[in-house]
Amino acid sequence: MSVKGESDELINEKVSLLEIKENIYEKLEIAFPGYFGQLLFAAYQPFLDTPLENDGKNSFYKYIAYLDRLPLFELTEEEKKYIEKISSPFDMKTLKDINQAKLDAIESFEKWMKDNEDVISQYESYKNSEEYQNSIMKQI
Repeated sequence: MSVKGESDELINEKVSLLEIKENIYEKLEIAFPGYFGQLLFAAYQPFLDTPLENDGKNSFYKYIAYLDRLPLFELTEEEKKYIEKISSPFDMKTLKDINQAKLDAIESFEKWMKDNEDVISQYESYKNSEEYQNSIMKQI
């Protein structure tokens, strides 16, 4: 069968060329659709911009194989509702801003640590607090 007179071989070749132009993150978006998938992979988007040609394709398949080997991640209804509640204010622009902040932190780690010293200290205190130790987030 052919489309507009094109052979199957030529069509497959063109589809392969289109797939090569996609990066690892774009392929993950297809493999894991929906908001939760976006939330999960958007955190790593700056590091998944490698095109799928050459090493990128191998990296993508290794990453998918790794994800497939992870233990099943089950959330209780209460945990699902909690995650939906705390993540609802985050839109894709917010996630992109967070990603840019990560890149800035990586490029100038010492400056980021100095600029965020107070926030880091507050976070460490919160992680050790009784409130956090008894929270749903700690359970998750």
